[in-house]
Amino acid sequence: MFKKIFATILFNVIIVSGSLYAQQAEKDFAIADSLLDKGQFEKAIGMLNNLITTYGEKEKYLTARGFGYTQLKNLEKGKADYQRALVLNAQCSKCIGNLGMIESDAGNYNEAVALFEKYIKLEPAKAMGYVKKGESEFQLGKYNEATADLNRGLELDANSPYILLWLSMTKLAQGAVKPALDLINKSIQYQPDVEYAYFVRAKCYIQLEQFQPAWADLSSCLKKNPKFNEYHTYAGIALSRLNQPNKAMQAFNESIRLNADSYLPYFYRSYLQYNAGNFENACADKLKAKEILANNGADPVTLKQINNEIEIYCNNSRISYYAYMGETAFNLGKFDRSRSAFAEGLAKFKYDPVLLNGIGNTAIASGNFKEALQFYNTCIQNISRLDPALLQTNENPDAKTAATFFKAQLYNSIAFAQANLLHFDSAIINLDIAIAVLKTDAAIHDQQPILSDYLAKRSLFNSLQKKYSEANKDIDEALKADPKNATAFLNRATNLINKNTIGAKDATEKKAIFQPGHPFNAGYITTAIKDWNREEIVAAVKDCDAAISYEPGNANAYLTRAQANIILKNNNYCDDISKAKALGITEAASMLGVDCK
Repeated sequence: MFKKIFATILFNVIIVSGSLYAQQAEKDFAIADSLLDKGQFEKAIGMLNNLITTYGEKEKYLTARGFGYTQLKNLEKGKADYQRALVLNAQCSKCIGNLGMIESDAGNYNEAVALFEKYIKLEPAKAMGYVKKGESEFQLGKYNEATADLNRGLELDANSPYILLWLSMTKLAQGAVKPALDLINKSIQYQPDVEYAYFVRAKCYIQLEQFQPAWADLSSCLKKNPKFNEYHTYAGIALSRLNQPNKAMQAFNESIRLNADSYLPYFYRSYLQYNAGNFENACADKLKAKEILANNGADPVTLKQINNEIEIYCNNSRISYYAYMGETAFNLGKFDRSRSAFAEGLAKFKYDPVLLNGIGNTAIASGNFKEALQFYNTCIQNISRLDPALLQTNENPDAKTAATFFKAQLYNSIAFAQANLLHFDSAIINLDIAIAVLKTDAAIHDQQPILSDYLAKRSLFNSLQKKYSEANKDIDEALKADPKNATAFLNRATNLINKNTIGAKDATEKKAIFQPGHPFNAGYITTAIKDWNREEIVAAVKDCDAAISYEPGNANAYLTRAQANIILKNNNYCDDISKAKALGITEAASMLGVDCK
């Protein structure tokens, strides 16, 4: 009897002791779990180690410790804990999902996809599996699969800003920019404090060429996190397109300082360098971008583009090396540098039309019109050697169209040089050719405005040859081609004034440079001929009004309107003279022989 009672007591003690033992374990685990929630991962792991030592490996201890390790970026230990938990419970969806995220963080996206597929089978009603699988598919460039999984996740969690963010990124990668913008705007609406969402939206704006709102979003990102290199890279892209090259350069430089292993800032900085005339630095940047891409398993399309640009812009055994360098320097107003580039090219490629045309343009810029004509004529003699690939641009991507435009410009340049030598008959003949060539290809970018400019110029030359009927026809056709051509209105006003003033007949005896957009005026004469036509001078004022409305910064338009009003004996010319002075014609009053103090 005593033994039975003792055994019963001992059994009850064991039960009570085991219950207390289990309660303590639960209490300790709850503390460890709360430490994880508070981000005190090292303390939590210490407690979980004690729990495992004392009570043995259990699924929840291992998964909790695995989570702690992953938060401390100790992925191998985290991975080991989840795998040991799976041994205890092969259906542990938490283990499989977290193993998938570990593989994703390690860049093992195929392994991650396989694990998330297992997770989805166990948890088909949870959005997380579809979303994480979609993220890994995105990283693998499987955008259609990613879109399908992310959309399934969105069906299960319709207002998730996180899923909307990833869907936006996927659409952007597919080139569907407007849908991407709609998605990211919706994500921001649900959760406006996610910094990266504004970065994604900025990328959408850049693709849509809306650079001001892109810059606004990037500025916001940079204020919150100035140490993320990609923010600086895309800020540089936006700023360069907003014509702020110095700020753009600073942004690219900072991006490279933060992360010298990204090809993108070098790639875009090379364009800034080239456009600034820093040709060697530009090529160094392109080569660096290529090196980084090649070392990182480059996207073949991007690598091909960079290789092509290096061949075109940086290979001095090609005509393009000299042609583009010369053209860029010319556009920067560095005419000596431009001439040097074209001359170096001609030393290797003696009869290349593009180089001959380029060096002819530098002669024009220097006022050496006879020399310019020599180069232009040699260019025409060798036009069959023309390589249209050197002329293709974003505006004129078709080779045939680009070649046609080049020829039209060439004859226009010849006319310009001849006019400056006062060979107006020859200038008109070459403009005839330029106009005829231009009319043959409607695909030429801005064909009608360019045609209008050519016609307006020919009108002026006809007027100076006293061919007023032909001059008027040209102006009418010019304004038909481009009703907003300020130069055409101004030229017609000048024609009418020259026709009605003393001294205009001497125009062909004077040498003057015909600047684009600045019509030749025979000395701004304000003395009318004996039988002058008042209505024509009134019409000239109206034409000046029109020119100013379409081009308010044209100083000559104000000066010519003042000239017409002086002839009409109107006393309202001083305001126009003041505007002409403010726009750069400092001697406006003396040119018209008046005093406007």
